[in-house]
Amino acid sequence: MRKLVAYVLGVLLIAIPLLGSLAQEASAASSRVAVIKELKGTVKVKKSGGAKEFTAFAKMSLNEGDVLAVGADSSAVLQFANGASEDDQMTAGANTTLTFSKLSDSKGTTTKVSMLSGSVWSTVKSIKNKEDQFTLDTPTAIMGVRGTNLYVSVDPATGNAKFMIASGVGQIMPKNDAQPPVDVFLYPNQQVTIDDRDRTDEFPDEVIVLDIEDLISGLSPRVIEAMIESKERIDGENQELLNKIKQQLTAGEGIPSLGVQNEKDLDRLMNNLDFVIAGIVKAAIQKGVVNKSEIEKKVEEANRELTKKIDLDKNAQQQLTDAEKQKQEQMKKLQQEKSAQALKEKQEALQRQQAELLKQLEETRKKQAEANNKALEEAKKKAKEAYESKLSESEKKRFEEDSKKRAEELKNQSPSPSPTTGGGGGGSNSGPNTPPTGEIAPFGLYFNSVGSNSPVQKTFTYTSTQSNYAFSVKDDVDFSLIKRNEVSGKEVVSVKYKSISENGEDEMSEYDNVYFHEGYGGYLVPLTAGRTHIAIQAVSLQPGTQSIGSGEGSGQGSYTYELTIDKSASPEGLTAWSVWVPQDETEMFWEITGTDKYAMDLNEWYPDVAVAALDLSLEFAANITKAELSYTPANAQTLRTVTWTASGSQTITELQEGFNKLTLKLYSGSNLKSTKELWIANGFSEVDEYNPFDIKTGQGIAVAYQNRYEDNYAELIAYVGEEVSRISIEAKPSSMLRIQTVREDRQSYSGSNGKFDIDLGAENTVLNVTAKNVAGLGEEYDYSLLIVRVPTGINSWKVTEEDWEQAPQRASTPRRYYFDVYSGTNSVRLEVEQTAGNLFQLTRNGQPVTPDSNGDYMLDNLLAGINLYEFSITSGNATTNYELIVEKYGDSQASLLRIDNGYAENDPNNDAQNVTITTILSQAYLTVGTDPRFVKLEQNGVLIAAEGDRFPLELQEGANAYVVTITHPITKEEEVIQLTIVKFYGPA
Repeated sequence: MRKLVAYVLGVLLIAIPLLGSLAQEASAASSRVAVIKELKGTVKVKKSGGAKEFTAFAKMSLNEGDVLAVGADSSAVLQFANGASEDDQMTAGANTTLTFSKLSDSKGTTTKVSMLSGSVWSTVKSIKNKEDQFTLDTPTAIMGVRGTNLYVSVDPATGNAKFMIASGVGQIMPKNDAQPPVDVFLYPNQQVTIDDRDRTDEFPDEVIVLDIEDLISGLSPRVIEAMIESKERIDGENQELLNKIKQQLTAGEGIPSLGVQNEKDLDRLMNNLDFVIAGIVKAAIQKGVVNKSEIEKKVEEANRELTKKIDLDKNAQQQLTDAEKQKQEQMKKLQQEKSAQALKEKQEALQRQQAELLKQLEETRKKQAEANNKALEEAKKKAKEAYESKLSESEKKRFEEDSKKRAEELKNQSPSPSPTTGGGGGGSNSGPNTPPTGEIAPFGLYFNSVGSNSPVQKTFTYTSTQSNYAFSVKDDVDFSLIKRNEVSGKEVVSVKYKSISENGEDEMSEYDNVYFHEGYGGYLVPLTAGRTHIAIQAVSLQPGTQSIGSGEGSGQGSYTYELTIDKSASPEGLTAWSVWVPQDETEMFWEITGTDKYAMDLNEWYPDVAVAALDLSLEFAANITKAELSYTPANAQTLRTVTWTASGSQTITELQEGFNKLTLKLYSGSNLKSTKELWIANGFSEVDEYNPFDIKTGQGIAVAYQNRYEDNYAELIAYVGEEVSRISIEAKPSSMLRIQTVREDRQSYSGSNGKFDIDLGAENTVLNVTAKNVAGLGEEYDYSLLIVRVPTGINSWKVTEEDWEQAPQRASTPRRYYFDVYSGTNSVRLEVEQTAGNLFQLTRNGQPVTPDSNGDYMLDNLLAGINLYEFSITSGNATTNYELIVEKYGDSQASLLRIDNGYAENDPNNDAQNVTITTILSQAYLTVGTDPRFVKLEQNGVLIAAEGDRFPLELQEGANAYVVTITHPITKEEEVIQLTIVKFYGPA
C-alpha cells in the first residue's frame, strides 16, 4: 500500500506544474494545422485520401489525414498552429514517416500523430487543460503527453518504439492486449523501449535511466540541434521539478519513480538532468553522428542565450547507481535478444523466399524441358514424315525395319554411369533442388574520395577459404563503405575498425563499433593516413551451416573477415612534401579537399596577416623527374612557373591576399603523370554567400533568382518558364564559392568543375545545393533553391493567405496549373508579375476576376473540393489559354453533396461512398462541392448536364438513384459515389 501511495504521489508530483492551469479556460480550436516551418533534403507529402506525392515546401500546411515522408539525410520542422501564441513544434529526422491522424477538436486542442518509422523530437506547449491532448501513435505503443520535451524513435527493422523524456511526463499505452491494460509512466532522464511482446505486464519494470550510447545510434543531426534549441525550456521545467522534490523530501516523502529517497539522490538527479544535452552532443561527435564544427557552432550560438551553458569541455558524466547500471545492461541485453530474434525471423523469411524461388525455378525448368522435348519430338516427327514422303513403298518398308532394329539395340544397352560431384568420401548427385554454389562475398567494399559523396565499388577476388584481404588507396580517400550482400547467403551484422598512424603508432587503443548508415545503406569506416583494420562479422542465412575462415561456428554459422587498408600520406607521385614560411620553422599542412585537390588556410598559423612568400619542399617518387608549379602573383596578369628538376625546396613569392590558386604538374621525362590543384587562403579571404550562383537555361539565357524570405539568404527561388527543359547552375567566379553537391529528392546530380546540369520536370522542384569556398575549406553553405515552373509570359507568381504563401504547380496535363489550400481557407490572393508587353486575364465560370489596386487577384468563395479558374496570356496577336485548379482539402467529397432543402446522411456500412438525401421537392438542384466540369452525374445510364455550378433534378416519389463520378483533374483518380435521393410526399 505504501508503495502504491508513493507511486501515485510521484505521478502527481510531475503533473503539479500542469495542474495549476486546469482551471484556466483554453481557447478551443475547431481547426488545427501543421505547418512546415523548415526542411532540408527530400521531404514528400501525400494529401489525405490521395495517391500522388507532392514535394513539400516551407510554410506548406498539412491537415488531418496527410502523410509526411522525410527521406535519407533529410529533416523537417513542423509547427502545429491553431491561433494560439504558443504552438507545439516537432522535428522529424531522416527516414521518418508521419500521418496526421487528428488535428482538431471542438472541446480542446487535439494533436494525434501516427509514426510508422524514423525519429522525432517534440516540444509540446498546447496542454492547457484536461481536454487538450497530444499523442504519438507508434506500431507498438501510444504515448500521451502531459509534458513538453520528448524523443520518440521507431526501429525500421523490428518496429520497436523507443521513448525518452527530457522534461515533463509521458503516459505510454502498449498495444499488446494485456489484461488489465498496463500503462507506463515516463519521467525526465528516463527511457523505455516497447516491443511487440503480447499480453505482457513487464514494460513498467523496464523503464531505465537514460542510456546515451543506446539513444545516440538512432539520432539525426537536426534532431540533436532541436534538443539544443529546447534546452532553456528543459532546464526551467526541470528546475521546477527539483524544487517540488525538495519540498517532498522536507515533508519526509521520497520519489521512487525517479529513484530519489534523500538529498544525495537529489544531487545525483540534478547532475544527470544537467548532463543530458551535453552528454548527447558529446556522444554524437564521438560517434560521427554530427559534423563536429557545425554542432559546436550551434552550441556556441545557443550558449549566448542559455542560463545553464552547454559545456562540451567539462569532464562530466552521468552518476548512476550500481542497480541503475545493471538494469541498463539488462535492458540492452533484452533488446539485443529481440534484435537477434528479428534477424532470425528475417533469415527464415529469406530462406523461405529462396526455397520458393528455387521451387519456381525448378518448375519453370521442368516446364521448359517438357516444352523443349515436345518441340523436339514434333520436329523429329515432321522430319520423318518429310523424309518418308520422298521414299518409295519398298524404301519406306526397309526404313521402318531399320528404325525398329536400332531402337531394340538402344533398349538392350547398359546405361552409362552418371557423373558425380564432391570429393573426400565420394560424392552425391546434384539434384534439381540443390542451390548453385559460387564464390560470392557477403559484403561489398566501396571507397569514397573527399568531396564526392558517391562511393565507388572496389572489385576484389573473394574465396570462401580466405578471411583476410588487403587494399591500398590514395590519400584523397576519406572513408570506406561496407554494404551487405545477402545474395551470398550471409548477412553482415557488425563492423568494427581500428586505425594505426603512418608512423606505426596506434591511434585507437581498441576497435570501435560502426553503426549502420541508412543514407548510404551500409557501414561507414573513416580512413586516416596509415593503416586501418576493419573487422566484419557475418552470419549464415542458411540453417545448419558451419563457419569458415577465421570465424567461430555457431548453430547458424558465424564468419569474421579482416580488411587491412593502407592509405597513402602523400599525393600520388610524391613520397613527401612540406611547406613553411621562409625564416620560420613552423611547418604547415595541406588539407585534402577533393580528388587531386589540396588547400591550406594560412590564417590558422598567421591570423589576419597576408603572407608574402612560402617555401615548398617536394620529395619525388621514383618515376618523377620534374615538377612545375604555376600561379598568378600579386599585381600581375600573367602566370609564373616555378620548376623542380629534383627533390628539394623552392620559394613561392608575391602571394596575393585572399584565395590563391596554384597548379602543380608532375612529369616523368616529357610525360605528364599527374596534376594537382592547390589553394591557399591568405589573410582576408572573403566569399559572397548572399549572391552566389549563375543559373542559365540550356540555351544559355540567364535565369534570375531571389531570396524567398528577407532574413534567410539560404532559401532561394527561381521562376523558370514552362518551355525550358534544362538549366545549369554553378557558382559565380566573384563569389569565391564552388558547388559541391546538388540533390533533388533522392537523386544526386553529377557536376563537372562545380557546374551542374539539371533536367526539369513539369512540377516545381527543390534543389538542395551545398557549396564551400573555392579552396574547399571551412564551413559548408547549404542552399534550398525552389524552381517554380511558370506559364510563358509570366515572370513570377505566388499565392498568399495571411501567414503562408506558395507557388502554383504545373500539372502533367498541358496548360494546367494547380495549388491546394486547407479546409479553413475561403479566399486567397494571387500575385502575378507579367512579362512586359503581355496581357494576363483571369476568369471563373466565364466571369472576369478583376485585379485590385495592387494588381493582385482575390480568389474568393472557394468550394470545399475542386475549384476551376481559367486564364489567358496574350502576347501580340497570340493568345494562350490555361486552367488554374484550386483544391480545398477538408470534408470528404460525399459529405459535400447537397440539394435544395435536402439533408444528406452517409451510409455507415459503405465508407461514405453511398449517400442518401431526403427531400419533399419534385424539382431540385444538386451541388457537389466541386466544379461540375470534373463531375459526371448519371441516372439509369443517362448523363445529366450541369447548369452553371449545379445539376437540375426531376424527382419521383420514392427512391431516385444516381451515380456521381468525380475525376481529380491532377491525379486523374476517380471517386464514384452512389447517391440515393428519397422524395417524400410534398409539393410538386
